Amino acid sequence: DRTIDRLVLDLREFIEKLGLDNLCLVGHSMGALVIYGYIAKYGCEHLSSICLMDMSPKPLPDPEWDHGVMDIDSSFRTAGCADIEDVMKWARKTVTTFSSDYFRIMANTVPIMLSGYAYIEQMFPFTALTRPFPTIVADYWLAMLNADYRNAVPRITVPVTYVQPKRSVYPASVASHLAEN
Repeated sequence: DRTIDRLVLDLREFIEKLGLDNLCLVGHSMGALVIYGYIAKYGCEHLSSICLMDMSPKPLPDPEWDHGVMDIDSSFRTAGCADIEDVMKWARKTVTTFSSDYFRIMANTVPIMLSGYAYIEQMFPFTALTRPFPTIVADYWLAMLNADYRNAVPRITVPVTYVQPKRSVYPASVASHLAEN
């Protein structure tokens, strides 16, 4: 089961197995989605605070949600895709190069990613990492893109630190949304 919900359950089982309490959970990207998912399902049980880094509770924007990845429609079009389903079909076909292609596409359409791309590609040879488990990578990308944990935000009852770099694919409004809700 390669879903964010499975990772949420893993986190819950880990916390309970070790008898942990008063935790400060810190998550970046998918890790932040796991925290949102945990709170959506369990509230802030066992938590004393959270730190969410550069992730929206719903990564993809839609007409009612403008706190998702900026310029994602341009990125889809650059890849020759009409919608998220096309993106994932494309990703599964080319999964050994999906991660590096994703950053190239995003760098072309979201200029803030351009400067970090060379560093990311140098530090993380995505094609080497994805070769043994191509469907796992694609499944988790799909899970992230389809995630919607907006229902977690009003359930947050502990202090929150939201960290967003100057150059992010998410709008600054994510932090405002978290603070207001």
